[in-house]
Amino acid sequence: MKSQGLPINFIVIAALAILILILVVGLVVGGGGAFQRTLSPSAARSNCETFCSRIQTHASREDSTDYPAIGESVTTLNGHNLFCAEQDIEGLEADSTCEDLGIICRVTFRDGITREVGCPE
Repeated sequence: MKSQGLPINFIVIAALAILILILVVGLVVGGGGAFQRTLSPSAARSNCETFCSRIQTHASREDSTDYPAIGESVTTLNGHNLFCAEQDIEGLEADSTCEDLGIICRVTFRDGITREVGCPE
């Protein structure tokens, strides 16, 4: 005698469909949350300040003469690429940098020289 329950394939497919539905509803209602790439200006400023702090930590262990500078701008410090990385920020053009936000990052080297971190054009 054969049982008359639901086939296991049907149960698995139904469970997956419900899970997908819950994820889609969560993304729509929650606005994407962790999947959102656009940053608020305050979150972007916080990122920039963190990047500048990391560059300062590196600079404090180096002499200014170890880094070629264009004028007074340092463009080759370790971590510099993070400060100059393009970010999508609400209310600004796509691919804005910390410089576009008006953030100025000044670092002081081990030899006491202070320079501004500049992003290449």
